[in-house]
Amino acid sequence: MIHKSHTKKDLIEIIEVFNFQKDIENYLEYNKDTLTTLLDIHLRTIIEIKPEKEYFEFDDINDLREYLKLSSPKQVIPIKEKDIIIDKAKQLIFYCRICGFQLGYYYDTIEDVIADANYIKKYGDIPTIRRALRLVNEDGKIINKIKPIITYRTQQRINKKEQLKKDGLCTYTVKKAKEGKPFLVSFD
Repeated sequence: MIHKSHTKKDLIEIIEVFNFQKDIENYLEYNKDTLTTLLDIHLRTIIEIKPEKEYFEFDDINDLREYLKLSSPKQVIPIKEKDIIIDKAKQLIFYCRICGFQLGYYYDTIEDVIADANYIKKYGDIPTIRRALRLVNEDGKIINKIKPIITYRTQQRINKKEQLKKDGLCTYTVKKAKEGKPFLVSFD
């Protein structure tokens, strides 16, 4: 029932998020095949789960089963491919930051820039890729903006981080006191 592309780490994460630890004891000690079998058996015996929208995009046990039947949305990138992707992202960042969107060093035409950006956009879970595409989209020569493809889980983490940054930042105002007047410090 569980697709082989789900890693042991993915399976452990599902066990911990949905509190299956009581039912699958010592789950950290098992290899992937044993863990897959035990989780598969457990999922066949339970009727419902508590949705955890912060981590996964499904509402009930059937959605979880369907998720595990399909291949993992996380892309396992071979090291050679990841090096190529990161190099392209660094070239795009160099084009934007150092060259100031001027062609000639890495890129001869704007089509080359767009081709590299389109090549890396499917790896949007990598922060360097998101940064490179954000910078490329600031280029006035690129009409159609290129958006990175991000998995649900990564998008949730980004949203949570932005919310924490928005809510957690304290603000302050600096004012100089008039000559001879006391200085007042206040916090919001």
